[in-house]
Amino acid sequence: MGLMTFRNIAQAPTVGIRSRGELLMKPIANGETEGAGLQSGNYTIRIVRAGTRKKLIPSSVHTISNKPGRNDMGNNRIVYLWGSEKDGTLDLMVQDILLGLD
Repeated sequence: MGLMTFRNIAQAPTVGIRSRGELLMKPIANGETEGAGLQSGNYTIRIVRAGTRKKLIPSSVHTISNKPGRNDMGNNRIVYLWGSEKDGTLDLMVQDILLGLD
């Protein structure tokens, strides 16, 4: 499995991370970090106001990879929500850490 780590460093409300019709992890307040182990594949994520389906920014696609033939080594896709909801500057920054994929 790979990992997705989400960090809410924005001036924004508590958010939910949705993909494939469900929440990927528990709601994340400003200044908090959450993570989830995910199977390899593409995940279209929607950042929504917690408890709703109201998108705060456009959806984005994130890839979780596994080393061929292994389910215990993959990437850690770290997604940062930053900016300000009030100012309309919310955006994502993404960092990938390889976990034994070389």
